[in-house]
Amino acid sequence: MKLRKHLLASSAALAICAATTQAEASPFYFSVLGGPNWAEDERLITSNSTTADINFDTGFVIGGAFGVHLDKWLKGLKVEVEAAYRRNNLDGHFTTSDGTYTGTINGHISNFSLMANAWYEIDIGSKVRPYVGGGAGWAKANLHEGWVWSTGDSYTSYTIENSGFAYQLGIGVIYEIMRGVDVGVGYRYFDGPNLSAYSNNNNISAAASYGSDKIDNINHSVAVNLTIDID
Repeated sequence: MKLRKHLLASSAALAICAATTQAEASPFYFSVLGGPNWAEDERLITSNSTTADINFDTGFVIGGAFGVHLDKWLKGLKVEVEAAYRRNNLDGHFTTSDGTYTGTINGHISNFSLMANAWYEIDIGSKVRPYVGGGAGWAKANLHEGWVWSTGDSYTSYTIENSGFAYQLGIGVIYEIMRGVDVGVGYRYFDGPNLSAYSNNNNISAAASYGSDKIDNINHSVAVNLTIDID
């Protein structure tokens, strides 16, 4: 009888330990994200006082991240390494300083980034958790443009690249679908490397030379993300 009680007690203890182990969340996770991206429009004055207005169409951002939960340090804190790609088509027009020549502009801008992020999820006692955070890292920006003169006898195209420091800030909400699986939506502000045609030094025509003016490369996105804990 005593032996059976001991066996039952031991079995119960093992079951509780197993349940506790299964209930512990995995410290590692993988996430994917995607959504619309907006780049801020630009108005530039070229080296020969030509005015260029560049309008960016709504584009997209896609990305993925691998991270770790740091609940043992601070509940709700997590850090990750993220790779993302943003792209927006553009159009616009230009006018020379004396108004003699005009034309249209078309092309696209893109950013590939590698970021180290930190996010903090706020526990409000429900499956919905607001979060805030941001990150910093490296990005490579690429601008391709074509300038079409209204006279129809001239077309200038060029590609400009620049890489360097980038950072982002974000805020949003996460919903727990099931244990270890979350879906969220959030806003991100991304500031990538500036772009300047002047530094390209590709014998660009005077009308297409920006002089010291730069494209600031500021982006806004609304991204949906799916996060899955890794066992």
